[in-house]
Amino acid sequence: MMPNDPLVILHVGLVDNISNSIQTILNRVKSVSDV
Repeated sequence: MMPNDPLVILHVGLVDNISNSIQTILNRVKSVSDV
């Protein structure tokens, strides 16, 4: 259960965003090294 604290929501959103960006970068690197 997450507290409804705006800071917590912001933090979770940032972490989600960062992990999404990392995954996108990793996928790009993978497709580049596949070539």
